[in-house]
Amino acid sequence: STADEVPSDTIEKGHVVKTNPAAGTMIKKNRSVRLYISSGTEKVSLKDYQGEAIDDAQEDLQKNGFLLKNIQIKKVNSETVPEDQIISQDPGKDSKVDPKKDTITFEVSSGPETVEIDDYSGMTYEDARESLLQIGIVDGQINRVDASDETVPAGEVISQNPVSGTALTSKDTITLKVSTGSSYVKLDDLSGQDKSDAETTLTNLGLKYTEQEEFSDDVAAGKVIRTDPGASTSSVKVGDTVTVYVSKGPESKETTFNVT
Repeated sequence: STADEVPSDTIEKGHVVKTNPAAGTMIKKNRSVRLYISSGTEKVSLKDYQGEAIDDAQEDLQKNGFLLKNIQIKKVNSETVPEDQIISQDPGKDSKVDPKKDTITFEVSSGPETVEIDDYSGMTYEDARESLLQIGIVDGQINRVDASDETVPAGEVISQNPVSGTALTSKDTITLKVSTGSSYVKLDDLSGQDKSDAETTLTNLGLKYTEQEEFSDDVAAGKVIRTDPGASTSSVKVGDTVTVYVSKGPESKETTFNVT
């Protein structure tokens, strides 16, 4: 008898698949019989699946006889490869594999690494920044926007965008709106001060200075008579203009002499 190897998905390797003539056939004595021995499942050559969607690769492999349980997936973060796209495979392209027994492993992108942000409102900017740095956010991703607020103390976070619970990647940013405190300022009584001192005081409060001169019998020249708005006003905001009335001294009176 002579033997040939043939692939078989059902007959174990080394076992007889069939004979020629077939079993049960009456043959003459000394006639040769050809045996067909199983070489096991026919091996297939792998294609290159890199860059394909994992669902498409699985479907293609199953059409080629692969068992789903033998297609293994390892998820890894990637900044460059889109989510669910194949990064690499093992065995590689053109490898000969038995689809019924061999395993193929894919590294599949789960997209960029993300971190979940908390609620930073009410924290000082410094504490909020430190919390963000600890979870992997870098300074370049943190935008600070200062804004006046009548209720949130200066230096504390008023609000944030995006909101708590959002997952950020290394390419995303977070904006923290930080209070500079109230925009209203307390205007002191500047009457009697030198006009230069009054101007310095107002400028330091963030107010704009404008000047008017008036004669005064009571206030020395160059000194402040009054301001508008006055010191009793509670609605002066940063950026407002305050008019300072400065004394020119007493108005001179002409005396007429009658010559007789």
